Amino acid sequence: MILKLLLISLFLFPIAILISQSNTKINKIAITNFKVDSVIKKEEANQINKLIEKKIINLNLYSLATTKSVNNAYKEKASEIRGCMATECALKIGKYLNVDKVIDGTITKQNDEYIVKVYIIDVDRKRIEFSDTVVLKSIRESDENFELFAKNLQAHTMGLPWKREKSRLPFIWRSSLFSGWGQWYEGNQKKGFLFMGTGGVLLVNFIYSYNQYESTGKAYESTPTIPYTLNEMPC
Repeated sequence: MILKLLLISLFLFPIAILISQSNTKINKIAITNFKVDSVIKKEEANQINKLIEKKIINLNLYSLATTKSVNNAYKEKASEIRGCMATECALKIGKYLNVDKVIDGTITKQNDEYIVKVYIIDVDRKRIEFSDTVVLKSIRESDENFELFAKNLQAHTMGLPWKREKSRLPFIWRSSLFSGWGQWYEGNQKKGFLFMGTGGVLLVNFIYSYNQYESTGKAYESTPTIPYTLNEMPC
């Protein structure tokens, strides 16, 4: 009975995750042109912007405006955004694109480190609802640094508490409790469901093998035994 309950929960758990994810509203969002220090090359700034865009797309929680549409918005609103404050400019671009939120920020360089400050601005409410800072020692190795930013943003969007300091404890206890849950929690949905599926196959195989063992054992025990003497044993 317990094994059957475990099997049922194995298949219901991923479905519950999918339902909770589907209930999360998909907001339209746009990434604006970050304010960049003069010492930072344009190629470096573009690489950071593309990395932020990649992380946003991988979250599957937002409908991201294309870079082309954002650039067109800056051209159309060039006269209006000239001389305005950063947040004010971002809001104007967001209204023009008809998005729910905009991602704005700054990229500075201090002591050979790149400091990227990211802000999520609610266009309708005209306020910053999320902010985070990412410190990069190298542009080439920046993907891992932005991973925590993506997890924090995911938690914020789904209404979960988020921390700036990375802790492995939530991953460990989730993975220990249910195979694949830890990966899903850290934003690796594909890997999480792969582990869940693998765990499901292994559990089904275990249950099948255990039932075969039980039925074989019962059949053996129920088989009548015929006592033989040494002289009566068949040749």
